[in-house]
Amino acid sequence: MSLRASVLQCLADAQYQSEAVLATAEDLYMYNLRNGAGELRRAAKESYPALLHRLHTFSKCAKMDIKKDL
Repeated sequence: MSLRASVLQCLADAQYQSEAVLATAEDLYMYNLRNGAGELRRAAKESYPALLHRLHTFSKCAKMDIKKDL
């Protein structure tokens, strides 16, 4: 594989990974519903849209916990 092809492949891989990581709120919502997290979300004190709206204010650890628990 040429250097140019290697660079293009690396760029394509990076774009694919960034697209995979950046799930939309709807994708995350559907993923959580399919994985039984709907009950946890309904029992939460704060609504799912409200949490998403405030997500940028939380620490990385808190974000991971919220996404895991939702």
